[in-house]
Amino acid sequence: MSVTKLIQVRRMTNVWCHADPAWALDVLRSAAPTLEELDLNNPREEHLLAAYEMPVLRRMAVLCADGALDAQPPALPALPRGVLKWLRVLGLPRATLASLLRAHSASLETLWLYVGTPGAGPWPVGCDDLDALLGQCGLRVSRVVLGRWFASHSESACRAQVSAVRRVLPAATVQCDMCVWKVL
Repeated sequence: MSVTKLIQVRRMTNVWCHADPAWALDVLRSAAPTLEELDLNNPREEHLLAAYEMPVLRRMAVLCADGALDAQPPALPALPRGVLKWLRVLGLPRATLASLLRAHSASLETLWLYVGTPGAGPWPVGCDDLDALLGQCGLRVSRVVLGRWFASHSESACRAQVSAVRRVLPAATVQCDMCVWKVL
């Protein structure tokens, strides 16, 4: 497939950036003007920056399972106006996540964040101060879902964490995916 022939692409799923980083970057740049939904797997800094500059991107999922960004977590610059409305993140370094959330704080409506409960280990398997992290980002989200896949989940710690996040994001519905499934 010739990358230069990508026109009017609105959705890209399972973009495995680490397999061929240069090719993935070319694909992202080619599709950037019209891309509305993007699913990035193991991106490098240049892939995040390419997605960051997409003018009509509304939904993005980011999975970082290979640790490639951990040594030098990229910080994304401020945006004059964010356009992202829906974001799902698993494994992104904390500093990079914070910069991404700040950049899209005015537009982001739904956040799916895969992070563990307090006391269970290093980020993101455990997170002792999720409320502080989200509170410093200026979010105006209406929904936060805490995903516990691969991360720790203690019911009592989860209740406390969800309550703390609700205090800093009072307009948002905040829930844990594991706790919701137990009720169903």
